[in-house]
Amino acid sequence: MSIMGATIGAVLNELVERNPPVGDVILENGNLRQHIVVTLNGHNILDLETPVTEQDIVAIFPPIAGGCPHPRPLFF
Repeated sequence: MSIMGATIGAVLNELVERNPPVGDVILENGNLRQHIVVTLNGHNILDLETPVTEQDIVAIFPPIAGGCPHPRPLFF
């Protein structure tokens, strides 16, 4: 999918505008959720004001490990 924007934040905002459910996954109160990783050309990005160009590749990685918010030990 090709999304244009001058900054990482603008790209993410356009993505969420086109696909609103994505916002629930990657954003919390307008900021990236804690465990979401955004890369620009393979480099982790923390600053949403980082500039991007048409040639750049922005990737979003959700957490790959999960867990239960209230883990309980399993006994067999």
